[in-house]
Amino acid sequence: MFEIKTELAKVPDLPGIYMMKDDGEQIIYIGKAKNLKKRIKQYFQSKNH
Repeated sequence: MFEIKTELAKVPDLPGIYMMKDDGEQIIYIGKAKNLKKRIKQYFQSKNH
């Protein structure tokens, strides 16, 4: 099972490129960030924060 807190702990606080895949492992998005951990965390936070 995917645990966001466990996986997020592995992500560096560094610039980089990331990709998102759908259930069929097809790439649906490629992005870049100055801080990978911060960017990925944003995807999993609710918009009401």
